[in-house]
Amino acid sequence: MDKATLRRESLTTLKALSPEDRARLSQAINKTLTQHPAVANAHTIAVFDPLPTEPDLNPFIDHLRSTRPDTQVAYPRCHDDHLHFHLVASTKNLFPVPNRRFREPNPETCPHIDPTTLDLILVPGLAFSPTSLARLGRGGGYYDRLLATPNLSATTIGIAFPCQLQESIPTDPHDQTVMSLVTA
Repeated sequence: MDKATLRRESLTTLKALSPEDRARLSQAINKTLTQHPAVANAHTIAVFDPLPTEPDLNPFIDHLRSTRPDTQVAYPRCHDDHLHFHLVASTKNLFPVPNRRFREPNPETCPHIDPTTLDLILVPGLAFSPTSLARLGRGGGYYDRLLATPNLSATTIGIAFPCQLQESIPTDPHDQTVMSLVTA
């Protein structure tokens, strides 16, 4: 199956999840994340503001902020075909961006952070392979470029609902894998 077909099929499957199933599965993902060893060892964690079809990590982030206030949380901002990360003290500092369905940090009020200083990156995607740890994104290449950053030493964890797991993901030479997966 080619990437375009798998993207269409994955989106159709994700859109078919009921809000109740999405909430239940997101809750299981959040619980697993709170107990993950990579989270316990991370001081600076990159997260993402979820699209309507993605797992909602806000309960995990709220838990992290309440139990480990010294942990820094960074969100991506898309600019010049790259992801730029900014430290965000609260989701109140995220704002809608025209032509996007997710929120981004305001670069004037949220400090920029070099991605090579991140300890952990939670990575969204449309599909993941649990065997090869390959990832299929939405086609913009933002996370592939990020994960290919020289000197990036962060642990990378793909975040997915069980329906997003595929035995095989078509890949190209520029595609990057994650180090592990967290699912419900």
